[in-house]
Amino acid sequence: MDPTLEKILDFLDRTRTRATYGAVAKCIRVPPQSIGAHLSHRCPRESWVVRGDTGSPEGYSEAECHEDLYLNDRIISNADDLQLAMRLDMRNQK
Repeated sequence: MDPTLEKILDFLDRTRTRATYGAVAKCIRVPPQSIGAHLSHRCPRESWVVRGDTGSPEGYSEAECHEDLYLNDRIISNADDLQLAMRLDMRNQK
């Protein structure tokens, strides 16, 4: 798994925030349609990466989704916003 993707997944999981496939793909510099190949398997930690139109991960069963997936209404749909949120989160953790 791409180390940058690993950091993104850590951030999304820790903050209980969803981000679109497009935003994540742009951050790791891959086409949005290939992001699934960069996610190793369907699991709760990876379920934070979602479709923009549904707010849900593509093809996941309920058991594969994180139990808190819909707890927060926020969905980051822009790569710049995702990178900014991650930088702010890093500052807050210090």
